[in-house]
Amino acid sequence: MPEELKDINDIPKEILEECGQLTKENSIQGCKKGSVKIVYTFAANLRKEKPMATGEVSFHDNSKCMYMNISTNKKLVKAIIKTKREENPDLKRIYEDKMKDLEHQEKELKVLEEHKKKEEDMKTKEAKLKEKEDQKMASFEYMMKRENMTTNQEAAQDDDFW
Repeated sequence: MPEELKDINDIPKEILEECGQLTKENSIQGCKKGSVKIVYTFAANLRKEKPMATGEVSFHDNSKCMYMNISTNKKLVKAIIKTKREENPDLKRIYEDKMKDLEHQEKELKVLEEHKKKEEDMKTKEAKLKEKEDQKMASFEYMMKRENMTTNQEAAQDDDFW
């Protein structure tokens, strides 16, 4: 159901009239009568139970139904029939194309997610390395290595600084 159609009353009356005329015209019993009562409701509101006869339905919520009396209007029916188009789409091909598109989109999303994850992992690693470097700098570990240290005796030999 389109998002803009929240209620059966949102459908324009002209469209309901045309649908009613076609329903009446294509009905075995309805085309013989001068006026018929047609019920409009969304498919989700239909209730079908096992003991019901073929073609018989009931409704979950009767307040979601709209009733219209349709009288024969031959001019409208002829105008609608003139605009009739019969198409025989290859439903299998359409379905397969749709599935291929969905698979392609899923693959693209997966690649994007993997790329994002790699970027996040790289940023996390960089942040950890930077944090370790900052900790080293704060602890002065790099200065306290034996090869960087001198004793007082060695310092006395280098009297260049006085």
